[in-house]
Amino acid sequence: MYRMLIIDDEPAIVKGLVQLFSESEMELDVWEATSAYEVMDIIQQVKVDLVLSDIRMPEINGLQLIDEILFYWPSCKVIFLTGYSEFEYAYAAFQKNVENYILKHEDDATLLAAVQAVVDKLDAEMKNEALLEQALKETAYVQPLIKKQFLEALLLGEPLQELLSREPFCSLTFRIRTDLPVILLSGFVTKWGEGNKLHAYHSIQRIFTTAMTSLLAAEELLFDNSALVWLIQPNPDSQRLTLPDRTPDWKAAAAYLKGMLESVQNSCQATLGVDVSFMISGTALSWNEVHQELEKMKSWIGKNDGLTPTMTIVDMGSLHRKEPVQGEHALIEKIHRFIDERLGEDLSLIKMADVAFMNPSYFSRYYKQQTGRNVSEYIQTSRLKEAKAMLADSRWKVQDIAQRLGFASPSYFAIFFKKMTGLTPQEFRERL
Repeated sequence: MYRMLIIDDEPAIVKGLVQLFSESEMELDVWEATSAYEVMDIIQQVKVDLVLSDIRMPEINGLQLIDEILFYWPSCKVIFLTGYSEFEYAYAAFQKNVENYILKHEDDATLLAAVQAVVDKLDAEMKNEALLEQALKETAYVQPLIKKQFLEALLLGEPLQELLSREPFCSLTFRIRTDLPVILLSGFVTKWGEGNKLHAYHSIQRIFTTAMTSLLAAEELLFDNSALVWLIQPNPDSQRLTLPDRTPDWKAAAAYLKGMLESVQNSCQATLGVDVSFMISGTALSWNEVHQELEKMKSWIGKNDGLTPTMTIVDMGSLHRKEPVQGEHALIEKIHRFIDERLGEDLSLIKMADVAFMNPSYFSRYYKQQTGRNVSEYIQTSRLKEAKAMLADSRWKVQDIAQRLGFASPSYFAIFFKKMTGLTPQEFRERL
């Protein structure tokens, strides 16, 4: 499933497009934004595969906005949708490798065909085996022996300063700073494909490096032939993940990293046939705290082996706030409780996947495998059930029910209710 972001400063147009693509046969996780501020908030936290954008926005024009999006997600595909047909806009758009340029008066079929063409292109890129071949051939990327010994000693609990004062480690240079904390990321293969396991580990490292943009810097290690480990910091040469005082913004860096891991997991599955689960430290750690945190991660993976899905993303900082789940049935029940308790909120795939410790794409497939239906169908069914119960209570006004269940307006609620039941809310109430 690909994530599509629809951008237009006219909410009515955005809602119409969201409905169009939500009802299409394409499997898309559709997000929406009506301002440049909303766009920036989204792209800094989640990976975006496809953008459908108005070329003119109040705060910033579409061409400038695309530059920002492509900075974070260089492989994102772009379609411009506009009411303007001037040549200079179209020419400038294609100069930025925009996939298509469609006028707003074009019919739905034309727009759907354009998006389907981009989806087909994304599918072809995902299946491309060039990434795997490159990862297998570039074995020279494996860390030099001395740095490998240093990182292994650190992960076994030896103090940083003692290691740095010792030969031959004192002459090492690093991609990250030893005087700043790090985000600890560990990866565990939970389902193997065919082929040599060591080659698979190296290929996963290469896929991660390819996905990691210039916003982050990292040192990596295959530890104990069982855990892939990365020590990560915001890239000091980039100011995107820094606070106003120019210190690292660790919260933003962790959020961006979690969004990146989704594409890493999908690429590993598509090109290597392996499932990888990731665990990320809840906060930035000193180098001397890394050993204990890694032991906690390994312990959690060991205790939950076979009890959780094979592609999880676990934030260690949130483990104590979430109830433990054992077995697939219990996990689906937990997801359903999360939905039922938040029917009036924005139930995005990102939020639901986080509850299940999964990446959003895998969560969508996993839920359908376990239940035989899409999670959006369960949300609709639950909202309809709650709506009927509230309509049976004359104290509830229709507009209040719409607001309570998360609909943008009473009219949207009425459209939804009639589509599901064949009756308007008022007609349903009158028949009770």
